[in-house]
Amino acid sequence: MPRKAPEGRRALEGNVAEADAVMTNLYGDPPGQLGLTHPGLKHVKEDLGCLHVSAYGQGNSRGSCPWPRS
Repeated sequence: MPRKAPEGRRALEGNVAEADAVMTNLYGDPPGQLGLTHPGLKHVKEDLGCLHVSAYGQGNSRGSCPWPRS
């Protein structure tokens, strides 16, 4: 499914509408860029839980680095 194409977004939002939570394990900025955060998905389901798990985290010097980092 194309992640940035309208049909991909519609499919994602259809799944989100039926979900209790969304979890990502993307490093750095991609969750926000792809709208995979509560602000990006609350229009689909206001009480959705969003969880981000990453070994690199967010908001630090390694969070936005290309993978893998050498």
